[in-house]
Amino acid sequence: MAASSSTRESGRAQRGKADQVDGRTTRWNDHKAGRRRDLVAAAIELIGSDGIDVGVQQIASHAGLPRSVVYRVFTDRSDLDEQIRSGILADLTAELGPAMEPEGTISGAVDRAIRTYVGWIVANPRLHQFLSVGSARNRTTNSPAVSGSRKEFAYRLTDLLRLVDVDPAVGRMAESVAFGLIGFVDGTVNHWLARTKSDPEPGTEVLITFLVTSVDHILVDALTTLGIDVAPDTPIATLLPARAGA
Repeated sequence: MAASSSTRESGRAQRGKADQVDGRTTRWNDHKAGRRRDLVAAAIELIGSDGIDVGVQQIASHAGLPRSVVYRVFTDRSDLDEQIRSGILADLTAELGPAMEPEGTISGAVDRAIRTYVGWIVANPRLHQFLSVGSARNRTTNSPAVSGSRKEFAYRLTDLLRLVDVDPAVGRMAESVAFGLIGFVDGTVNHWLARTKSDPEPGTEVLITFLVTSVDHILVDALTTLGIDVAPDTPIATLLPARAGA
């Protein structure tokens, strides 16, 4: 049976209201996302210059917004801090990503990645501290954003190691090696940072040299165990399988 005229009109009216609601929701979500980005950017700038003790009022004022906006676009201070960490990590990833490309020699690639990572930390000590402990008002060492970032870098290193032309079954050890290397570098840098608060020696260059040499040995020994004869000065291109049509 055909729908009556009144039924069709009612349906169109309901769809029109739904479209209006959806439109308002979309605009609000876009507006909310923009406010979140502004507040996170303001927080990162303040933390970088003033340290981890910055409060919500300072962040809101720096972003040119009333304090009440913060709690309309973030669930609570923990949510705000986690979004700040995500923003800091996005900046670090953008800087470190190109340095992890498989180019040059093994040692050259290791030096490039570690030098970039340590250089970022030295240039941004307060941001690195925030990643580790959070804000002064919300101490935490269990951040999903930080854990996820470490896994991302480890999996990226795993992918690079798996480019080497070895038996896939043996190559699966690459993931364990990658996670071990990320933990080693991170732990060494964190301990060095804690010591330099009271003793500036050893300096940055000594740290970088130690890390590069250590990682070189680990990678070379790991690849040798996989049946590949390499040295730190081995060009990475010679380790990669030939590509069809190359």
